[in-house]
This record gives sequence, structure tokens and C-alpha cells, in this order.
Amino acid sequence: MLLASVIFHFNFLRSELEPDHPLWNSLLLTKTVTMKKSGATYRNAYEALKGHVICGRDRCPDTGMQATGIPTHILIANQVSDLRDTVENKFSELSSTVTSLAESMNRRMDALECAMPNELFKMLMEHFKVDGVAPVNMADIQQLLDVRQQEILDRLEQILKQNAVGNGPIVSQISLTCNGSSSVSPRDSGVIYKYFSWGGKLRRLVPQGFIFPKVDVKTMWNLWYFGHSGQQIHPYKELCNFLDDLSSNRDKERYSRAKKVMSFLEDEMLTQNLLPDGVESIGALKAEEADRVFRHAYEAVVQRLYPIGKCQRMAEQQFDTLANRVSLLKRKNTKGQPTIAGNSASNVD
Repeated sequence: MLLASVIFHFNFLRSELEPDHPLWNSLLLTKTVTMKKSGATYRNAYEALKGHVICGRDRCPDTGMQATGIPTHILIANQVSDLRDTVENKFSELSSTVTSLAESMNRRMDALECAMPNELFKMLMEHFKVDGVAPVNMADIQQLLDVRQQEILDRLEQILKQNAVGNGPIVSQISLTCNGSSSVSPRDSGVIYKYFSWGGKLRRLVPQGFIFPKVDVKTMWNLWYFGHSGQQIHPYKELCNFLDDLSSNRDKERYSRAKKVMSFLEDEMLTQNLLPDGVESIGALKAEEADRVFRHAYEAVVQRLYPIGKCQRMAEQQFDTLANRVSLLKRKNTKGQPTIAGNSASNVD
């Protein structure tokens, strides 16, 4: 019921909540969804489910769900309201039909008056001959155009087939947007990333007004390696080459802290050799495999950063909090290592 309510009130939530609210970076809006029955791929769960959310009053005719505990006078009032709406809709449909019929009759009369001289001229041109030679008419020109168009289409189809040999179905996987060029997601061919244009620069990784999110570690993992499918933003790890796209020092600091946590997770992943054979990067994994790798790496990282039993609600840990723990661990490790000066002093003694 909560999910259905969020989807039903999505436009209201979009207008009332802040742009950096955690909802906008949740899996509901950032992870692609593929329907099992139809096989169709959607940018996120909201796009996949919004057409299936229905709202009824008293009783839903589609699901058969019936509200209980409603007073009788409320039911009667609802029935009267439904009857009134039905009468108003029928009257509106009748009025619209009469108006449309009148307008259609007027257009037909106007078209007939305008078209008769032209139709008469075309008929004369198609059948009239001068000195035994028929002049070129519209029908001849149209026929030539049709023949040439078909020749061009056949040639284009032949070229596309030749280019596709050995490369797979490359056509239809690349598109252009009004804001710039786009590329295909390595995780799911249904996701199209794009670049944005603002501030006098044509190729930016994030849209204007972008705020680096403050989210839990798993959500940042998804954004870092697989991007934001709802906004068609590339994986956040690519921001290393687009730091000027982050407009505030706060966003740059959050990016730096997220990078610290993700690098720590990557080191643990490599230590445990969690990537399957033949896979060189996390972004090349399927959703299920990526979740498995994260789960194993994250559990090991938490055990290193927190004493046993001290990490509560592990799944809700913010990446900012984990970044503090990573920095603290690194400082402890650095203090535990002897310096060159310290070694020299011990030798003298």
C-alpha cells in the first residue's frame, strides 16, 4: 500500500519534497526494471508501475476490494454524486458530439467548394493531350518519386545489413537527445546515458542544479557504478573527470567521501576475489551479481570498521558515516607504523 501510495502521489511529492530528499535516489527511481512477462525494460520501477496503480471509492471494480465501516448516509451521498457525474458526462458527450458534427459539416462544405476546381484541373491534365503528346502531370511525378524513394530505402537497408555483420544489432541501441550525445549502459542495454549542456559547456555529466545525494552505502554503490537511470546520469565514479560539474564545495566534499568509501569496498572486493572469472569491473556485472559482490564486501568492511556488535542497522549506514570510520582506521594504521626518524633514534640508543 505504501508503494502504491507513493506512485499515485508522485507528482505531489515531486513538487513538495526537496531535490536532495533520499526518495529521489532510492531504488524506486534509480534502478532499471525488466518485466518478466512482457520482457519490456523500464528506466525505473516508477515508470514500470505507474500505469498499474488504480484508485477506487467504496469498492474497486478491478480488484474487488471493498471498504468497510462506511456509514449508510455516506454511501447514499456517494451514489448521488456518481449519478450526477454520469448525467453531466452524458450531457457533455452529447453537446460535444453535436458541436463536432456541425463543425465537420462546415469543413466538408468548405473543402468541397475549394477542391472542385483543383480536382477538375487534375482530371483534365491527366487526360488532355496536345498534338498527340501527353504532358507530364502530377500522377507521373508522384510515381517517379515513389520509385526513387523505394530504391533509396533498399540501398540503405543493404548498407545497414553489411555494417551489422560481425558487430551484432548495433542499430537502435544509439540515440541522440536534445541535450547532447548518449551512450548505452554497460549493465543493461535498456539504459541510455546522456550528457548535459549548461553554463556554456556542451558535455557535462550531470544536469544543471544537480545535488550530490546524501544516502546509505548500498544506494551510493548503485549510483557510483551504474548511474541514475531515471535521470539518465552516467555512473557517479566518472565524476572524477567532471569535477567542475559539481557546483558547490559541499557536493565536492560528498563526492570525495563517497570515493573514499567505494575505494575501500573495492579493495575488500579484490582481497576476497569476489568478481567472477572474465569480469574486470563492477559495472559489467548483472544486477544480481553486483548485489552479491556488495553484500560480501560490505559485511567484511563493517567487521573491520566496527567492533563486534557496535554497528546497528548496518543496512541504513550513510556513506558519510562510513567515510569517517575509514579515515579513522587509516590514521590508526599510520600511527602504528614506525617512521624513519624513529628508527634512526633507536639505532643510536
